[in-house]
Amino acid sequence: MKSIVKLIIKIIAILIMVVILFNYIPIKNSHKLNNNDKMTLTEETEDIIVVCRFEQVTGSPWMVEEIISQDKTILEKSEFIIIEGENPKKYLKNGLFIPGNSFVFKGQLDGEKHLDGLENYKVFVASSWDIIYPIDRYSIRLLFAPKGYLTIYDYEWPF
Repeated sequence: MKSIVKLIIKIIAILIMVVILFNYIPIKNSHKLNNNDKMTLTEETEDIIVVCRFEQVTGSPWMVEEIISQDKTILEKSEFIIIEGENPKKYLKNGLFIPGNSFVFKGQLDGEKHLDGLENYKVFVASSWDIIYPIDRYSIRLLFAPKGYLTIYDYEWPF
């Protein structure tokens, strides 16, 4: 009887350790954007590159923080845009869409779209995205989760 209890305790302990270890396996790394990174990004592609953050507002929730592309006249800082295509909102949990987190998007502008009873917003079709370091989380994981990368617990289930 004692051996069965010990076995159950060992199995539970191993399962808890596996769950904790998954918190430290990187799925997607964050990026630090310094001037060298910005120059490299613009040299590699013809795509438009913008830094946006998710805002809880009526209308389009993505606000442009910075335009990294060569042509900075295509968008304005603090302009709200619609992100289509590759959008982190499809994959990540809501606890990552807080004012402390910004995202880099690569893609192209594709006209404008009228939202229900609101104004027209420019549509940005993203071909890829990354999150910018440091990553803040709106959960208890803020205390111990790594700020340098996203883990399995940051993604919506099922993948």
